[in-house]
Amino acid sequence: MRIMADKKTISNRRAGYDYDLGQKVVAGIALKGFEVAAVRRQRVSLKGAFVDVKDGQVWLRNLEVFNPGNQANATATAHRLLLTKPQIRKLKASLEAKNNTIVPTRLILDKHIKVELAPAKGRRRHDKREAIKKRESDRRIRRTLQSSKGGT
Repeated sequence: MRIMADKKTISNRRAGYDYDLGQKVVAGIALKGFEVAAVRRQRVSLKGAFVDVKDGQVWLRNLEVFNPGNQANATATAHRLLLTKPQIRKLKASLEAKNNTIVPTRLILDKHIKVELAPAKGRRRHDKREAIKKRESDRRIRRTLQSSKGGT
């Protein structure tokens, strides 16, 4: 869980590392009162959360919301996501593709709490290593370009 500087989003940084992400969709989420309070205080974890489609409804599973009355454990429950029927059909189609899942990439904390979802395909270990190498080489190139611009 990472909290961005604007304090309006809670990101799932592991999602981009563990999966190849597709086109993102924003959905509303049905929460109970204490869960809303916990999310507003950033007492929530997206780690290990995934989306499931059952009986025409979309559910966010394994979202850990910390209960303020019981500090010892977090409740990992299912929460209904609020989407239109065409969006549900699209998500269901992407779930039925081989080795695909849907992961939450971030929680958006505006007037209403929303979840950003992305269809994802799991990366293998060597794919993760290649992604790290590519990211580091891009950083090196950017750094050398910036130093050459500043030095002249």
